[in-house]
Amino acid sequence: MIKKCALWLRDSFIRNRSLNATRIVAGSFAAIILIGALLLTLPIASRDGQSAGFFTGLFTATSSTCVTGLILVDTWTQWTLFGQAVILTMIQLGGLGFMTVITLVSFALHRRIGLSERLIMVSTLNLNDMDGVVRVVRHALIGTFAMETAGAVLMSVCLIPEFGFLKGTWHAVFHAVSSFCNAGFDLLGGRFGAFSSLAGYNDNPLMLGTTAALIVVGGLGFFVWEDIVDKRCWSRLSVYSKMVLLITAVLIVGGALFFLMEEFDNPATLGDMPLWQKGLNALFQSVTLRTAGFDSIGQGGLSDTSKAMSCVLMLIGGSSGSTAGGHHLAPLLPPAASSPPRWACCCWPCAPASWAGSRSPSAAGRSTTAGCSMP
Repeated sequence: MIKKCALWLRDSFIRNRSLNATRIVAGSFAAIILIGALLLTLPIASRDGQSAGFFTGLFTATSSTCVTGLILVDTWTQWTLFGQAVILTMIQLGGLGFMTVITLVSFALHRRIGLSERLIMVSTLNLNDMDGVVRVVRHALIGTFAMETAGAVLMSVCLIPEFGFLKGTWHAVFHAVSSFCNAGFDLLGGRFGAFSSLAGYNDNPLMLGTTAALIVVGGLGFFVWEDIVDKRCWSRLSVYSKMVLLITAVLIVGGALFFLMEEFDNPATLGDMPLWQKGLNALFQSVTLRTAGFDSIGQGGLSDTSKAMSCVLMLIGGSSGSTAGGHHLAPLLPPAASSPPRWACCCWPCAPASWAGSRSPSAAGRSTTAGCSMP
């Protein structure tokens, strides 16, 4: 049944000649949000058996699909397993992109990827041409599920002893996907209080370290992955990939040092923690602010200076073509990195002007922010 529905979606929309790629990409995101909102308004989605209301459902569905992490109600205390599964599905679709996930049908059935599907992939990922697009998508899907699985296994070491096997496994899977897709949704409200996020694990290096690692990898971008897989040597990486990796490291380390010094004696955040725990939470704060939305210390207790720095890091965000949000790293790249790899992605709102000339005419000036699966 699922296979038939997926094939129907592919044949009705992806191969529909009356719909261009941009309309399909934009329409798919709108459809996901609307369907998710309707599912979340069902009584079965709420723990009290009453509808959460369309506005709450719509806001949650939009936040999930656009992986922003903003919520009106606590994810665990409000939503049932059904509601949580809907949210998780939207996070995964929003992080990877609906059209990218739909190509799984062709891969699973060993069918040839047609021209229309390749055009959709090119539009979704904002590539210059179709050369190597199937390889990029395949590697993105394999890498995503591999990273999420590894993250879930590591998180289960912390969560299964605390919640039991079934509940702990579900928590681990949910948090791994939410972390990798930079969504910031969590299921810990029932354990540590509503809207507590990861504050209950601010002394757990494995939980915070795994979450931070997934956030960073998801925020690097599929095209940096592809370059690393192909070249496997720092000296052979493209200038774009090198600059993304370097700027990411500088922002993480610099942000961590800033928060460590600024909040070192603040009793509302890091003040009462031992030194190692202060360093751990300062590092996590630096990582999660740019792209995710988790928190291990109370954000309301931050100093005004730290709040200002938080806004700067959130504005920058992650790399173009990734699961992360924000304005992205492209504006921070020097002119030497203004010529990306042939297959590299750069969403138009944040692309350096010199990149425009390297695009094909069909890609230039195309509004595909949603198509890059980023808010």
